[in-house]
Amino acid sequence: MRFSASLFQQSTLPRAVPYYVFYDLETSGLSETFDQILQFAAIITDKNFNVLKEYNIRVKLRPDVIPHPKALLITQISPEQLASGETEFQAIRKIFEIINLPGTISLGFNSLKFDDQFLRFSFHRHLLPPYKHQWDNGCHRMDIFPIVLMAHHFYPGILKWPVVDGKVSFKLEHLVRENNISTGVSHDALVDVRDTIALTKLLSRNSELWERVAVLFDKKKDEENISTSPNPLIVSNNRHELGFMMDVYPTSPIIPVLNLGKHKSYNNQTRWLRLDKMLSKEIKSASMTLTKRYGEPPFFFPSSDQACRDKFSDEAQSLVDDNIRWITENPEFFSGLVEHHLGSAYSNTPNVDAYSSLYQLGFPKPDVEHMFDAFHKIEPERKLEVALRLPHATYQELAVRILGMHLPETIQENPNDSDDVKRQKQYAREKYENHLKKLHSEEPVIDFHGEKRITITAALVSAREVLSNAREKHLIRWYEEKYVAMDPRRRTRKAVEEMEDTSPTGVEPVFSP
Repeated sequence: MRFSASLFQQSTLPRAVPYYVFYDLETSGLSETFDQILQFAAIITDKNFNVLKEYNIRVKLRPDVIPHPKALLITQISPEQLASGETEFQAIRKIFEIINLPGTISLGFNSLKFDDQFLRFSFHRHLLPPYKHQWDNGCHRMDIFPIVLMAHHFYPGILKWPVVDGKVSFKLEHLVRENNISTGVSHDALVDVRDTIALTKLLSRNSELWERVAVLFDKKKDEENISTSPNPLIVSNNRHELGFMMDVYPTSPIIPVLNLGKHKSYNNQTRWLRLDKMLSKEIKSASMTLTKRYGEPPFFFPSSDQACRDKFSDEAQSLVDDNIRWITENPEFFSGLVEHHLGSAYSNTPNVDAYSSLYQLGFPKPDVEHMFDAFHKIEPERKLEVALRLPHATYQELAVRILGMHLPETIQENPNDSDDVKRQKQYAREKYENHLKKLHSEEPVIDFHGEKRITITAALVSAREVLSNAREKHLIRWYEEKYVAMDPRRRTRKAVEEMEDTSPTGVEPVFSP
């Protein structure tokens, strides 16, 4: 058995290549680990951005998620909507099929930095391959936000640029309003998708821009573009490409860089030395390097690119020349620098929650994906049997959470169960109940960043700080009724009062856009 995008076979979509899956998410907060998708919208278009199919999926709040007050404030999702919609288990499987339609390019506005990360962890949480939409069946990804930044750098006449508080704003809602292409109220996923398509149509009118980004978002073409870049620097008989990087932050300039090479542990990553700062023998700091993955921002441009060169003053170019000279005069030190940056590894955060274990577990191997597939396809009454045969305790934990949350009948005993099945169900119930108990604990639950999941106490304090009008006070009551009333130990209300008493200036908001 293999995972397949069965939705594609059922649809009447033409097999035009390429065609696009524009999508957007509204979520319960910013944590890809502990928050969840509340709304998923997607519009499939042909290569000329003609609409072929629309999706708008509302997702019910999971019992183990504490939504951030400001997230609900921004999205305007009501408590009634949180209690309705599809279960996350149902919704994520649909989203997986949509985003994996063969031959598609999935894209959104700032999707690589936010939405794609959310999808990846959502797929992981539901025992679905988290990376297939990046490379399998002719699929790959783009992102409109860095294309907007590229347009601002090199093709500023394409768009009108909104100014907010004296600065150019690159927010989607401001861009579509300034260019008179807004399709509705922002922060509804379907509206944001329609706005993104409208913005993409404007950007694609410049064929030179669109042809350039088509290369930059294609992994193979991007790698070829780098490896064949002219005028490389040769140090100790090793080739190091010189060029420029355009990062994905609006305030970032075009940065002169030197390719150090592929990372030894992370095959999809390359490390680049910044040449816009004075080099010395104290430059092992990570702040002196940029990380690039092929087919993703930051974008690389060769040293011969005149548009990038025009961004530099004579003084800035002189610093780059001085740094290149310093490297050629210190080849042994440079070789040690390369070794250091290509061998350095990310630190592993200990005791992360199962929801956050994606990167620790690595890519699922084919036999593991085979078992994932079996878990999804087998009849509900046999899912626990497959769950407890998964090859890693973390996968078993995730499967038990799925069953306890979305298919609770599968772990409840019935008279016909054998003694072994009863023991398995009791084990599963205890694991799931222990997971839910953590919701009312003030003990930290940690993600792979080392960040703590928001507690009920912190959410209630934040709710009282950021929610003020009548509708918003209704949300405060909802938080208290849903979480404080559910607390079996009734400790949450006391903890809120103690936090408010000992924090006269209040706590920092737990969610910031």
